[in-house]
Amino acid sequence: MKTPAILTMFLSLALCRTELIYASNQFECTPLVELASIEKLPAAVSNLLGANQRGLEGIANRGNKFNATDIVDSELPMRRLGFGAISSNCVLVAIEHGGYGYNVELWSFEYRGLEWHAEKRGITFRIPKSVQELVSKELAPDFPIR
Repeated sequence: MKTPAILTMFLSLALCRTELIYASNQFECTPLVELASIEKLPAAVSNLLGANQRGLEGIANRGNKFNATDIVDSELPMRRLGFGAISSNCVLVAIEHGGYGYNVELWSFEYRGLEWHAEKRGITFRIPKSVQELVSKELAPDFPIR
């Protein structure tokens, strides 16, 4: 009967974890300013995020309604922009995924070689509330900004 207790403890620790896990490579990405909405993104980044798509494949803007459940609703996007920051050559976004396994994915988009390159940078369980929090050393010790 120890297996359920160990499994419960493991799941509790996993769900309570709030630190961010990032890839180790870094790039130049300053100065950053808060991203007000998806409409402020460069067109290529907007397309990569699915902002031009409807329903399940789309992404809702900050504060807008999205499908926060596991029940499929083809009218609502399954993701929502939680927070973002932008500079002349990069975009950092926190994307909410609703449902039983709620999480916030952290993505970076870097403009180099005449195109935008996307990389998933980590996962957390809460939305950063400021640019400073998005890149803070306490929240993200290995954040890719130098």
